[in-house]
Amino acid sequence: MVPRFDRTVCSLIDVLVGEVNPEADPFQRRQVAHYVLATVAAMPDHFRLGFRILGMIFELAAIPLCGHRFSSLWPDDQRAYVERWRRSRVSVQRAMIAFYTAFATHGLYQYVQTARSCRPLAT
Repeated sequence: MVPRFDRTVCSLIDVLVGEVNPEADPFQRRQVAHYVLATVAAMPDHFRLGFRILGMIFELAAIPLCGHRFSSLWPDDQRAYVERWRRSRVSVQRAMIAFYTAFATHGLYQYVQTARSCRPLAT
C-alpha cells in the first residue's frame, strides 16, 4: 500500500511545530499542516513530484529502522527519526527537514499573526 503523503506531512509538521512551540494546540498544528500541504500543492509539477517521492521514502525508510512507518511511530520515536534525518550525511535528507522546518515555522507564525489580527480590539 502506498503511503498517503498528507498523513506523512501532518505527522512531520506535528513534530516540527512541537519543536518551535510545544504549547501549540492541535488546531494550530492542523492549520500549519494544511498551510504546508497547500504550499507543496502550489509547487510546479516537477518539484511537487520530487517532494511526494521524498515524502514516501521518508515514511517508508522508518520501517527497517523503527519497525513502523513514520506516521505510525510514537511521538518520541518520530522526534528521534526526524533528528536522525536532520543529522544525516545525505544532503537530501537534511534539506528535506530544513524545508519543512522553514515552512512549518513560517506557517505557525503566520497563523499566530492572523489569529492576533482577528481578535476584537479591547475597548
